[in-house]
Amino acid sequence: MTPMKRPAVSRLKACTVSTFQRSGRRSLLLTGDKGIGKTTLLESLLENRPVPGLRSYAVRDGLDVPVQVLLERRGGGAPAVIAQREEGALHPCRWALDGAGTRWLRALCRGPGEWAAIDEIGFLEQASARYQRALLELFARKRLLAVVRKGEAPLLRALLERKDCLVLDLSRFAGGRFT
Repeated sequence: MTPMKRPAVSRLKACTVSTFQRSGRRSLLLTGDKGIGKTTLLESLLENRPVPGLRSYAVRDGLDVPVQVLLERRGGGAPAVIAQREEGALHPCRWALDGAGTRWLRALCRGPGEWAAIDEIGFLEQASARYQRALLELFARKRLLAVVRKGEAPLLRALLERKDCLVLDLSRFAGGRFT
């Protein structure tokens, strides 16, 4: 997929804000196909707003193959390695999710402000029951703006089915509106 151009991001941002405000829901979850622009939209929605949260991202080799996935606090700090490529596949580092990841989520729960942001929630979180519990506690205590990967994992399905969240599938965005 090609990155979204600024006019498309502006239209999508305006449509997202309007749709969310009309929904009356507590939190907003962005999902969609890989490369569709979920993170771009999330960053646009957070522009000039110091919303605390977490972000994960892949570190890739010269062939664009993910070799690690890192989790870090929005705004900086040392990241934690939450997945490592071994024997041709990414394997979750449960100890990092149980440790740093869970501590960071709990700190978000206790922190100031009404909102938190997470980019992204994916399959790796299935490896840590502690992380999942802390994430669900965050949903109970704060309003969230989060990117949630599409998939059939139980945690992903449960989040995308929450009644208190508006779920926008960016794969269904066309011509400035959601279909």
